[in-house]
Amino acid sequence: MDKPTVLIRITVGAPTRDEAIPPSFAAAHIAAPARARSRGSKPVDFAVHCTSAAGSLRRNVTEAALRTIRLFPALLALLTASPAAATTANDLCAADADPCLVNSSRAVTNGSIIDVGARTLRIGNNGTLAVGSGAMTLRGAAVRVDPGGRVTARGTADSGGGRVTIEAGSIDVNGLVDLNGAPGGIGTLTATGAVVIGGTVQARFISTEDTGGIIDVTADAVTISGSLDVQGGFFDFGGDITITAGSALTVSGTVLANGGDGGTADLTSGGFIEITSGGAVRANATGTAGAGGDVSVAAAGALRFDGEASASGRNGSAEDGGGDGGQIALSGATLSAPRNAARVTATAGSPDGTGGDIEITAEQGGLEFQGRIDAFATGGDGSGGSVSFDGAADVLIGGTHDASGGTSGGGDVDISSGAQLTIASGATITTAGSSTGDGGDIDAEAVGELAVQGSLISDAGNGSGAVGGSIGLTACTVRIGRTGRLSSQGAQGVNTLVGRDLTFVDGTLRAGPTGGVNQIRFAANHAPQIGGTASIVPAASLVVDASVIPCSPDDATPTATRTETPTPLPSETPTHTPTFTAPPMSPSPTPPACVGDCNGDGEVTVNDLIVGVNIALGSQPVSACQAFDPDGDGMVGIGELIQGVNNALDGC
Repeated sequence: MDKPTVLIRITVGAPTRDEAIPPSFAAAHIAAPARARSRGSKPVDFAVHCTSAAGSLRRNVTEAALRTIRLFPALLALLTASPAAATTANDLCAADADPCLVNSSRAVTNGSIIDVGARTLRIGNNGTLAVGSGAMTLRGAAVRVDPGGRVTARGTADSGGGRVTIEAGSIDVNGLVDLNGAPGGIGTLTATGAVVIGGTVQARFISTEDTGGIIDVTADAVTISGSLDVQGGFFDFGGDITITAGSALTVSGTVLANGGDGGTADLTSGGFIEITSGGAVRANATGTAGAGGDVSVAAAGALRFDGEASASGRNGSAEDGGGDGGQIALSGATLSAPRNAARVTATAGSPDGTGGDIEITAEQGGLEFQGRIDAFATGGDGSGGSVSFDGAADVLIGGTHDASGGTSGGGDVDISSGAQLTIASGATITTAGSSTGDGGDIDAEAVGELAVQGSLISDAGNGSGAVGGSIGLTACTVRIGRTGRLSSQGAQGVNTLVGRDLTFVDGTLRAGPTGGVNQIRFAANHAPQIGGTASIVPAASLVVDASVIPCSPDDATPTATRTETPTPLPSETPTHTPTFTAPPMSPSPTPPACVGDCNGDGEVTVNDLIVGVNIALGSQPVSACQAFDPDGDGMVGIGELIQGVNNALDGC
């Protein structure tokens, strides 16, 4: 049976776009003939073949397809614009004026590069630079957009937002950069020093059937106290936000990539990242049965997280199903979330959505998380998502973490520590099912001691046939304190404790009454110890297991004496000048030529893409940019243009 096909048509001379992508498809890829051509007013066609997803239905067109679709209207607008004299810095201010101040509304010719050299370009509180839905580039030692100032490349309900590129030593946006359109446009801010966003940079949808745009911020230090916004329409996708900092990234404002299906927010720093208590990074679904997007926050240094990250799915219907939660990854050399107000959310929509995937990682040191994580299913037929904590050193888990589900069962929680792991008193981790849903799985492992003072729950629902989940704890020493509780209620529920040197239980273990097991496995001469306040139902099954290798082999069972309350990890205050030494790298092979890199500088620019489109249209020879013809056949096809677009967005 042929796959359903969506035709995306872009016509030179009269750009049009048709993206009727139904919510019942979950995977897509561009299939374009290698030698597809467009001449004169003939359309350039992209066929997007979609494969229906099993279970909960969701729209999730691949990134390459979406990015190509988003960028081509802007390129075509540039190609079809009427010729006009470019706007220059001399049109805005005197040649020796510093700053070059714009304090009135000025129209900018499409394609203009306004370069003030070593001076500051300042758009004052009554100033506007407007290029319609075209493109402009602003350059200077510094570029400032004051409160009330505006830089606009705004489209309409029938045209996409344009493109604004700002390149400077430092960039301050306390006013508005507006790239809204149908779809949203493209904003690129690049500074050798600092970028500060105290105002708004937006590339939102205008029509509910259009995607959000693309915002890319690159600098040594980036501070977001205002907002970056690429929200997509109710029936389409959120856009893409990429923030890359060399040494420091602080978010106390909002990074927003919501949409019918959530978009993408990717934050990276070569040093530290801090998401303050007022900071939020969101890629939530807003459309019926929409799926959550992708959020990534990755620091080479310390990550301090006190705010919010979310990528939740949206409620649907019996016909459409529920939207799945998205993906969220937080990582740093160390990771500290010491406040209970910290929130990470990737919940699923009803009736049958699946919770998202959440990863919390400290790659070189300790991990502390005292906030709340939700990857549960809101619908009665949904299933829980997955949550992982992974620390290279001590791990301390407080707060509440919920990956529970409905009739499709609870999710999974995995915890790993390279040293001591503590589940603090009052903490709750649950992967329970509801109704006829099975309990999920909780697995925790530590190199040193694993202490449970909170609650781990993988209970089955109370409906007929529901099966209890499993909880497994493995460490040199496993210690269930007096306030510690493990519960895998339901038929065949299992709690398994493996203390390589010692298992000590002074708390509560519960497994199902039918086939449920509380099992303690240990090496010979390392028998477990059961305290006087322990409550274990059914009674513990003690198993001498030759596969359990002691961490400190000897002939006697270690003592169980220990202080019950662990020392919390210290809260880290990020420093703005962290020292980071990259590991030595092995020599890499010579990379292949970068498709679209016309001048061989390792980058594909918008001008390069325009040349590529002109070659494909026959208005320029292939010799104008041999990099668009990697196979040497003397022609530039759609596939080569798409590769060039991807290289422009993702790098060579």
